[in-house]
Amino acid sequence: MLEEYISTRPLAEAMLLSSGLLKNSFAAVSSFLKRMTDGTRKKAVFYYASSSLVCQCLRFLGVLITTRAIVPEQFGLLAQATLVISIGGLCREIGQSGALVAYQGTDFRYVFFNFQLNLFLGLCAAAIVFGSLLTPQIVPAELRQHIWLLAAIPVVDSLTSTNSLMLQKRFRFKVLGVAEIFSLFVWLMTICLTIGRAPGFLVLLLAQFAEGICRCLLLFAIAGWQFTGVAAGKDLSHYYFYRFARPVIPLVVLQSLLARSDFLLLSVFSTTRELGTYERLGQFSRIPTSLTVNLCDKVLMHSYSHSQNDLPVLRNLVKKSMLLIMLGVILITSAVTIGLVIFLKPLVGADWARLIMNLWWFGIPILLMTPILFNTTLFLSGLGMQVQLLRNSALNLLTDLVFGLPLVAAFGARGMLLAKSLSGACVLGYQAHVLHRKLTLLTPFHESEQPGSR
Repeated sequence: MLEEYISTRPLAEAMLLSSGLLKNSFAAVSSFLKRMTDGTRKKAVFYYASSSLVCQCLRFLGVLITTRAIVPEQFGLLAQATLVISIGGLCREIGQSGALVAYQGTDFRYVFFNFQLNLFLGLCAAAIVFGSLLTPQIVPAELRQHIWLLAAIPVVDSLTSTNSLMLQKRFRFKVLGVAEIFSLFVWLMTICLTIGRAPGFLVLLLAQFAEGICRCLLLFAIAGWQFTGVAAGKDLSHYYFYRFARPVIPLVVLQSLLARSDFLLLSVFSTTRELGTYERLGQFSRIPTSLTVNLCDKVLMHSYSHSQNDLPVLRNLVKKSMLLIMLGVILITSAVTIGLVIFLKPLVGADWARLIMNLWWFGIPILLMTPILFNTTLFLSGLGMQVQLLRNSALNLLTDLVFGLPLVAAFGARGMLLAKSLSGACVLGYQAHVLHRKLTLLTPFHESEQPGSR
């Protein structure tokens, strides 16, 4: 009996030791989660980042499925459809989102006015999309019979905007995260059900539409009708139109052109196949941004807005966010590059892997700069500095065109990536100067200020 006890004693001690280690591990994880969710802002960051990470995984899975199954020319048609939607989107945003984010009062008329303005502008965007049928050069024949789908997408987005912004302002990122995950799941399921049964570009447009419908319904289920109503008044018109729309309308036009300047240049100077390859590269190259600033972009913007009257807190917040984003984008870009070299070929096939990697190396500089530029934009948006955003966008578009026209004409998609890198470097230098000056000279925001003072 004594020998049996002696022989089993080491096993018992090992089990006790393992149990202790497991218990300590659970305690450490529990302590970490408690620290991460201690306080409203930390909870918001934790929930939003966690849900964003899940959404990025679902989105990336869809990218792999579609890239392997769809030829480059179909992605070129998708890029042209996106261009048509963007033309309609020129009137989708006139500063009403920034106005609602910057508004810190409790008068719900400002919320209702935002909702009705969003709906009206969404219908205007749909009308412009339908009007694009009059210009066959913009709408290829393959897209013309599906123009209703291109027009419906901005209308659905307009119905979603106010609910989303108000839930963000209340830091309800947990329920927003759940809604976003479910919407992305619907997007992925739509792709799986329609791929091979419809043209590739139509598969992706249907998935985008299904995602938007799901998100819209879920946000109304969460928020109810509390942010939906009709309101009018001179104070509302002055706030939305005079203080925000007047400087923002040029900004929206510039940002819309900036967002699709690459598609425009490649459509003019290149082929549908090369445009489709560039579009697919964009799905992979957005991973560093998605895994850094996009994990907490909404939280950052509203945190900047809430901290605008406490300058020491605001400066500390900007410093910490910039350091974390810079470190994160360097590490993630390095990891993604290694991952693509090893795994891209078995995941999407030899042809697609060759096309994407031939462009990837030219895009690394802009990959590293984009999250930093985006964080500066979030800072300016959170503080309602629309005029400064206009200057930044004008410089970005100007440098894109100055570098893009000769480089795209000479080198196609590679030239576009080189042009964006040169343009990004110019804009980054300017934004660093602006950010330093704003944090040094910034004064607390008062509703009586004019837009030009910001």
